[in-house]
Amino acid sequence: MSRVTLRQIATACDLSVATVSLALRDAAEISVATRARVRAAAERLGYEVTPLVSAYMAHLRRSTGRSFQEIIAYLYPEGAPEYGWHSGYYPELERAVAREAHLCGYRMERFTIRRDPRQERRLSQILEARGIRSVIVPPMHVLPRPLDLDWKKFAAVTLGRSLIAPQLHRVGPDQFQGTLEIVHALRSRGHRRIGLCIEEELVQRSGGQINAAFAHATSSAPRASLVPATVVSRADFAGFATWMKRHRPDAIIGHIAQIPGWLQRLGCRVPANVSYARINWHDRMEPCAGLDQRPEVIGSAAVHLLQSLLIRNERGVPEVPRTTLIPGRWVDGPTVRHNPPP
Repeated sequence: MSRVTLRQIATACDLSVATVSLALRDAAEISVATRARVRAAAERLGYEVTPLVSAYMAHLRRSTGRSFQEIIAYLYPEGAPEYGWHSGYYPELERAVAREAHLCGYRMERFTIRRDPRQERRLSQILEARGIRSVIVPPMHVLPRPLDLDWKKFAAVTLGRSLIAPQLHRVGPDQFQGTLEIVHALRSRGHRRIGLCIEEELVQRSGGQINAAFAHATSSAPRASLVPATVVSRADFAGFATWMKRHRPDAIIGHIAQIPGWLQRLGCRVPANVSYARINWHDRMEPCAGLDQRPEVIGSAAVHLLQSLLIRNERGVPEVPRTTLIPGRWVDGPTVRHNPPP
């Protein structure tokens, strides 16, 4: 049986082939009624999309030299610098998305998610009016509510675990395996009293994966050398000092920028008295050991996942969200000693 063609659908609808092609791609310049009529005709005739052909045609359209580029909306949270967006990980994620989008023939554009939830439906309207079909939601301060876009209109991918709802396709660091790798690296360098010190906000954003991995990795240690994890805020020097004096770790896993300064205030030299490994190492920070979560790979993988959704015309909140976890890599540095004293 021969395949149904766009020309056959166009004849059935009394439209041009170009209009049918745009309607099947849900292009904003085609009216909602016409798109619905074309989709109904395509279904009635048994039209099937061939993904490889669709991808090739998309490549041809991007290679014609026309000024139009499909846009990927990158939803930047309002007030983001307050939550550490000035640090290397978050800007590198954004650069990676922009770089890979360009290589794939798209253009990334940043849009702001306002704190006022009433603005989110307005953002949906703006994106639709501009013909934007794809959205990437980067890590953000944990929202205590769903992000209320009109999701049925967009192919969407989120980075990391900070978006509580809706449950979208996700790409992020493998924080469980990464934490195990940090503990292994510290143990292989002779450390035995390893402690974990993070903020509650990171506990939530990681879905508890960091704490669970730390508990698993240290569960077999002798009871006398166990150091419980502590959760403090970046303003809680007193809580950190109490934990340090009570448990005296010989190595600390953390992400709070104030920890090196706190250790100095307590008279602890790094790494002579205590080693320090960052959960979120990046090459733009002060020299330090830790886990590189590889934001450049996460951003690239997110664009490719989004592209696959566009090719299959998959939009809305998925029935079964897919998660892609990117393994991190240990980076040695001057804050971890290799031969700790007995």
